[in-house]
Amino acid sequence: MSIRKMEKKVLLSFLAFISGAWATDESSEESYTDEEFVPTENTGMLRKVHWQDFKVELIVLSVFALYVFSFITKKRKNADFASRWYNSLQSLFRNQFSQYGPGRNMSPVINVSPTEYSSYLTGRINVKNVYTTLQLFPRQDLFTYGINQLVEIFMGNIMSPVLPVADRFQVLLNLGNHAKPWQPFVFAIVRKDCMRILRETRFDLSFTRISSHPSLPDTHVLMSENLECTERILNLPQFLPSIQSCMENLEYFIVTDQPSAAPANEKEYIEYPRIDASIRIDNVDTFNELENPKANDLLNTLLLIADNTAKFQWRPEITKKLTSSRKLALEEIVHASAAAKATRSKKSTASEVSNLSETEQKKRLEKERQRKIKKRSKRA
Repeated sequence: MSIRKMEKKVLLSFLAFISGAWATDESSEESYTDEEFVPTENTGMLRKVHWQDFKVELIVLSVFALYVFSFITKKRKNADFASRWYNSLQSLFRNQFSQYGPGRNMSPVINVSPTEYSSYLTGRINVKNVYTTLQLFPRQDLFTYGINQLVEIFMGNIMSPVLPVADRFQVLLNLGNHAKPWQPFVFAIVRKDCMRILRETRFDLSFTRISSHPSLPDTHVLMSENLECTERILNLPQFLPSIQSCMENLEYFIVTDQPSAAPANEKEYIEYPRIDASIRIDNVDTFNELENPKANDLLNTLLLIADNTAKFQWRPEITKKLTSSRKLALEEIVHASAAAKATRSKKSTASEVSNLSETEQKKRLEKERQRKIKKRSKRA
């Protein structure tokens, strides 16, 4: 018997039990015999206990049992799909990389959580390492997911905006040292319904220009620092055919060397060339592990970029523009961070002063006034 048929039988039995537990025969009256009563001098129960007296408790236990059954079966479903997904890519991984998995005598697929599976690849020319992540819909815990969705609807997104929950496959390829130095840049192909969230949450996309291109469908846009960089990468042999084959499921394809998170200061500003990509998975139930063309084409596109970085050489004026725009973006974000920090400091200082007594407040204000006078005298 398949898992799906078993789930249907359990659900139907549960619904039948609930309806039967609440059903009452209004036309009939309960009659009790003398055996159901005890003498008045006995301080025990007045009548026998029937299972109908525990309707609420039985329903609660049944709901809990159904939740546990659903959690186990759906968790198993996600694990089974993750195994089939990585099996479909195993041939490509082992052909392109000398190491597939975190180490010897270890499973190449890491079970991070019931909804997240990952893997590690290394040992290839032009590539430092690759991290893959399979994020799955939380089928095993729909109750918690529903609560979170209701909170987000009525209270808004308390945390930073993120992409909607879905089945997706993400790849992070860190570029290695190349024989010929190249000049990194920021280039991205992004799905329109993901563009706003990515632009708000990623520093490396915040200073790019958005444009369309005849080679891309209306559902996607280009985000790039410079037009020459865009044309150079689009004209790479086999790039467009490879990326177009997985375009229907592509959420983003980003070539960058800038940090994703906005740096608070110049010390946190670290450049590291990499390629970040993500595709959505259409239907988990109909997936065939014998063929996975979209994921294979996505990975081949990433490797194509890694093998052609020597072609990314720019004219001096282009290099100057890239440097200038990055410097300006960094100054703006650092200034905004410093301003926000100063505002928080002023608020905390005002709160501390308001909690002091009147005499202590006067002393505090007098010290502040003397400090400002000293600053002015030094400037003079």
